Amino acid sequence: MKGICKVISVYGGTPVDGKTEYSLNLAAAIAKVTGKKVAFADFSGKLSDISAEAGIDVLSPAEINQDTLEVYKKSYSHIVINARTGKEEPVRDMMTYSDSVHFFVDSVAENLKIARGVLE
Repeated sequence: MKGICKVISVYGGTPVDGKTEYSLNLAAAIAKVTGKKVAFADFSGKLSDISAEAGIDVLSPAEINQDTLEVYKKSYSHIVINARTGKEEPVRDMMTYSDSVHFFVDSVAENLKIARGVLE
């Protein structure tokens, strides 16, 4: 169907190496494979400059909420959100706006417990 935008959030209950890079590479790969417009929002604060060569548009995290996502969804085939680490309400809300969530966790026992708590 034309005009259906997929929102993908990448999330980790605890800081995990590689989540930001995975998010950015996912957005760039979707843009390259589909040839369509893809947007990226980095809530982690780790990326300060994303090259236009990645083939994606960068959205300001400050402007992302349920209402603005509905507007952005009219312009993009996919929106990839690199969500903040944590389990506060805004982070949980972001996951509910998403069509899919890629969840990152490492194998440290305490982090696995935290991840399970977030998923429950």
